[in-house]
Amino acid sequence: ASAKASRAGMQDAATPVFLPYGEIDVPLPVGDSAWSDCLRDLKRTREGGCLYVLSRGRCFSVCDPAKKPRDVSDKAGETAFNELVKIIGFEMQAQAMGLTTDATASGSCWHPSCVKPARHSGPCVDGFLRKQPLPEGCAEPLGPEILEGLVRRVAANISVIPGMEAVMKHSLPPALWQPSFIICIGSGQVQVLTLAFV
Repeated sequence: ASAKASRAGMQDAATPVFLPYGEIDVPLPVGDSAWSDCLRDLKRTREGGCLYVLSRGRCFSVCDPAKKPRDVSDKAGETAFNELVKIIGFEMQAQAMGLTTDATASGSCWHPSCVKPARHSGPCVDGFLRKQPLPEGCAEPLGPEILEGLVRRVAANISVIPGMEAVMKHSLPPALWQPSFIICIGSGQVQVLTLAFV
């Protein structure tokens, strides 16, 4: 009985009376230098294996597409960003069509007649390389400008800066240990979760 009581007492002592909550507004990076910093953070996060996508009932790691480790050049950052645009666009379209993970697990495109692999560039084509119209009742994919703007907002959140603002806002120690980021895609929305030890 005393072991149960002491464990309960430890839980009560460790659990804060007040759990912090709130919202942090993350502005888009303004200027080339700020955008380069954002892309560098994105590239480092991807290279570190700390970026995940949660969509259609599954969670998967987003790996770094670059061939050179520790390459934080502008080109490497742009490559990481462009690949993220493809991933988010593909997942949003597959979800809008109601496709399960089984339908795209083989690496195929979301379009049933397309012969290109998942997350390809350009229009969907059939075996005769004819551009394919959208299937009947299918929502139009997001335009490239809209999708890129959305992913710019996502990229701005894949940084420790928003997490540090939240920590400082609630007078917690200014540190985020082992941060990971999860991009949640569902119901036509994209949200970024920052997970870290404080």
